[in-house]
Amino acid sequence: MRTFTEKFKEIGKFKIKIGIPKENTNKQTGEYIADIAWWNEKGTFSGTRIPPRPFGSTFLNKYKEEINKVIDKELNLYLEKKKNLKSALNIIGITCAKYMKYNLTYGSWVPNSPITIQGGWIKSPIRKIPIYIKGKKSSRPLIDTGQLRQSITYIVVKNE
Repeated sequence: MRTFTEKFKEIGKFKIKIGIPKENTNKQTGEYIADIAWWNEKGTFSGTRIPPRPFGSTFLNKYKEEINKVIDKELNLYLEKKKNLKSALNIIGITCAKYMKYNLTYGSWVPNSPITIQGGWIKSPIRKIPIYIKGKKSSRPLIDTGQLRQSITYIVVKNE
């Protein structure tokens, strides 16, 4: 029979990574979805300027009460021998990924620029040549094809 101390040590051997694995690529352009997420998270200030929309780094603070309730429940079930650790960590990962997706979709982000919405020709700020912007037909940032949102997931890994 394992003691509480042993069970706590077992919990400490794992971490849950929430976000977008680098392996998820955009099949049309070959760009890494993780890179696209990073550019949107941090913003870019050269070439096409993208304002920061930190959906990944802010969801834990915004939804900490809801997430902490799930963490408490799942780890207590594990400590009470009503659930195995893998199942508990998976439920926590699923919950965190859900709230990151929610934050991406419904966060209060800087709206898309008119050229991003409507499309058209602009002069490249770097190369000073005309470039065509296809247009997304939406003022809602981060949501176009849904690929970024669909790529958000979690993995449970052993601490190194």
